[in-house]
Order: sequence, then structure tokens, then C-alpha cells
Amino acid sequence: MSAVSTLLLDLSLVGSFAERVSEVFAATSKKPDLLDEEVQVIEIRWGDTLERASFPIPKDATLLTEKSKQEFLSTADLSTNEKRMKQMLTMAPVFIAEMEQIDHLRRSSQIYGFINDNIISIKWSMYALVVLLNLNIVMASYGKGSPDGYVSISDAVLNGKVQDKYVNSLVISIVLAVLNLCGYVVIVTFLAITEVPIIIKELDDYVEECVNRITMKEEEYRDPGAFTWWFVTLIFNIVFIIQHSANYPDNLNPDLYNFLVFGINMPWTLSCVRNYIVVPNTHQTRLFCVVYDVLVTKPFFRNHVLLMICSVNGFGASYYFPLMLMDILNNSHVIANIARSVTDNIVELGWVFYL
Repeated sequence: MSAVSTLLLDLSLVGSFAERVSEVFAATSKKPDLLDEEVQVIEIRWGDTLERASFPIPKDATLLTEKSKQEFLSTADLSTNEKRMKQMLTMAPVFIAEMEQIDHLRRSSQIYGFINDNIISIKWSMYALVVLLNLNIVMASYGKGSPDGYVSISDAVLNGKVQDKYVNSLVISIVLAVLNLCGYVVIVTFLAITEVPIIIKELDDYVEECVNRITMKEEEYRDPGAFTWWFVTLIFNIVFIIQHSANYPDNLNPDLYNFLVFGINMPWTLSCVRNYIVVPNTHQTRLFCVVYDVLVTKPFFRNHVLLMICSVNGFGASYYFPLMLMDILNNSHVIANIARSVTDNIVELGWVFYL
């Protein structure tokens, strides 16, 4: 620290540096550990000697989001130093891209900076609105076939199917539902402008790397083997449907048949198509991969898109509003970890149930 002070004193004698040095001295006099907060030191072993290298901490180093930290801690293998460092180095480009994107957007928009600094408070406020909305709906005792209350907000407003004594309750529901919808639109927009450019950049960098890789042939840009197990499962489901219809001709179950084909194979098809496209080197494949990666690899964004859809549908069918209470999984790390303990071990649990 004394060496740094001596250097600053020498610089203060130079006219072009004098003003800036005075600011540094004023800051360090009020906050003696300023340099400790802005400068870090790393020790590097070079042969038989140990060298110390100092480097400034990037200004965007504090902008890594809490959800990224929690996602890394919940998925990374922290059992040994080697595994931890290897996974940290793997994720470093992703973290850096996220922090740089957030820093760029914060500098470009004060509104974005405000939302980013208060995103946790905004999320909990949104959840409080969801709870109040559902409480108001329950207290109104509405429901299909119920003599009291109202079936839904749209039915009450458009068709006038609400008793006069429940008008105030309807107004409260409308206000809470509109505020809730506006909040989710803001959050989804905020997440989209933050995460979508990162996904696009990562994908484009990967394509450029593969195209420039001499050892990689163009035939390797696609992987037909991605559909192997999908095809096996489809044949199994079709055979099961034939067996079921042959043994229960008087009790056919179209809902079960549709679920097996469209509920299992159809969603799986999207995953297989993504695995088939190893290198998205065309406009169509690039667009598909961007949309798929945003919705699958960014669960926080995907979940809020679903919540926004539930908020819109809730105006016409009120049973969508209680589904929005699942937002607690996005807000509480404790509950999210409980749910993850099941989803991360779903294959093992499936084998247990099978046995």
C-alpha cells in the first residue's frame, strides 16, 4: 500500500494527472480499503519461484445474477478442487457473456438498471399480487354452477353475469389481474433482452468454430442417430395401442392413445431434432436452435413465459390463476432445491417404480 501511495504522490506532480490523483487520495482517505476492493492479487508458480500478479477487478464482476449462481451450485460437481475448477472454467465464458450483456444494458437504459437492481423485490411483489388475486377469487366463491360470485372475469364483464353485491370484488380481481399481467410482461421482456442475445452469440460463435475446424466434415453437421430411441418408443406405443384396442374393443380410450403419441413422442421430437442439428449452419436451423435453446436451457425465462400465458388465460378461465402460485419455485431456492431433488433423479426413481 505504501508503494502505491508513493506512486500516487509522484503522479500528483504531473499536471495531467494531478486532478485524478487528488480524487483517488480523497477516496482512499474516506475508504482506506478502496484499492483492496478494486484490485486483486494472484500467485503464480513459475519454475521454482512464486510470482505475484495484480489485476483490476472488472466493473461488471458484481453483475452475475443470483439465478446463475444458484444454477451452477446446484448442478456443478463440487466434490474435488479439480472437478470444481474444470466446471468453473467451462462456465466462465457463459458467466462473462452474461455480465457483459447486463453491464451494456445497464449503461444503455436506466429503466433496465432499475429493474436489474430490484428484480428480486419485483418478483416477490408479483407473487404477493398472485396470492392476493387468488384469495379474492376464493372469497368471492365463484365457479361454474355456483349461485354466487362470477364464473370468470371475462364472463362477468362481457356478459354481465355478476350480482351487484359482487361488483366490488370483480373490480378488485380486474385490478390485481391487470397489474399481475403487466408485471409478467415486464419481467419476460427484461429476461428476453438479457438472455436471447447471449444465446444467439454463443450459437454463432460455435457455428463459426465448427465451420473453421478443418477436421470437421460437413456430413458431421447432422446426427441421424438422434432419432434412434424416438423411433423405438414410437413403435412401442403403436404396438401397445393395437394391443389395448384388440383386448378392450368395448372400452377404447382415445385420450390414452393421443397421450402416448402426442403427449410423449411429439415433445420428444423437438429434443431429437435439436440433437440432430449438431451445427445450425442454415437460417432455418439457426432460428429453431435459438428458440429451442432459449426455452429449454433458460428455465427462468421459460417459466415466466408460461406464467404470463396463465395470466392472460386467467381472464377467461379462472382456474389458470392458481397455477401461477407455482411461481414460488422461481422465488424460493429452498423449494426449488426440493423439486430439483426429484427431477434430477427422475431416471433412478423411474427404475425404482418399475422394479
